[in-house]
Amino acid sequence: LRLYGHIHHKKYVASGELLDLDKAALWREKALELCSSTTPGYASLLYDHGFALGQRYDRTQVVDDMKQSIALLRESLELRPVGNPDRWRSLYGLGTALAKSWKERLGLGTQDEAIAALTEGAACITSPDATSLDQARLHHTVAMALVDRARTLIRARDCGEAVSEPDVAADLDRAFVSLEKISQSTIRSSQDSTRQLLISDTLQTIQDVYQLRYRWKKNIHDLENAI
Repeated sequence: LRLYGHIHHKKYVASGELLDLDKAALWREKALELCSSTTPGYASLLYDHGFALGQRYDRTQVVDDMKQSIALLRESLELRPVGNPDRWRSLYGLGTALAKSWKERLGLGTQDEAIAALTEGAACITSPDATSLDQARLHHTVAMALVDRARTLIRARDCGEAVSEPDVAADLDRAFVSLEKISQSTIRSSQDSTRQLLISDTLQTIQDVYQLRYRWKKNIHDLENAI
């Protein structure tokens, strides 16, 4: 059953057809019904199903898919304790889902929880099959989440709310640190379109950080760097 789910998910990646994603979800759900937490590979099955449901939410905007995705990713994380080489995958998936939930105001998790999960994931991405692209994506996702939180605080300040200056500065500094960890030489070593898109997104996020620093401190050098 799990194999059928994997086959249909690969077909979805190749075709983009929602029907293939629906079939992948159906077979993985049936597989989970026949398994328990002691079944070998159960954490991976939870992660795969949760990740796919998150993808389906992106296509359909059905909130129940995102709700179930987050629940499955949480469960997979519980089965991958500190030291597990695949723990970073569950942290990455959960953090990304929580960040999206917060940004789209679904009420399924907090921004702080998302950043905590992503930060831990970036710190423990040691699995032998984690590629340089995996690491770059994770560091970029951490940076984007920190930028979103800093942007929220700055907007609150602009609306007259009391905001902690060290919190904003720390988030923007941490975003820069995450972006610096993305190896430009590594992601530029291939002409693969996914890598090229990551380069473009990374440059955009760097520009966002400079723009926010300018809004926060009105330092003309930050505006010049953004431009």
